[in-house]
Amino acid sequence: MVCECQWGLTSILLGGIVVVAAGAFSFFPVVLQLFKYDWYIMLCWAWFLLGASVLSFGCIWEICGCQPQGRWAKSREEDAPVDDIASAPTPYIMIA
Repeated sequence: MVCECQWGLTSILLGGIVVVAAGAFSFFPVVLQLFKYDWYIMLCWAWFLLGASVLSFGCIWEICGCQPQGRWAKSREEDAPVDDIASAPTPYIMIA
């Protein structure tokens, strides 16, 4: 797999940012009594719902483990022998 996309983590971060931004824009009509237009409040709710759905998608994606293993997922410890006897690495010989 060439693309190492992290859909779950990216969705969690972007969804959280959108939710916080929707809350910041909702601050104006709720607290300051500015922009008390129906369309503005509907847009704030729409952005909040979009962010909440993206955030929940990312959480579900990460919890269910839907992310496929990439090429960097395997560690060197997986290739260790079964008898668990450690051996020194092969010395490097420089050829001049």
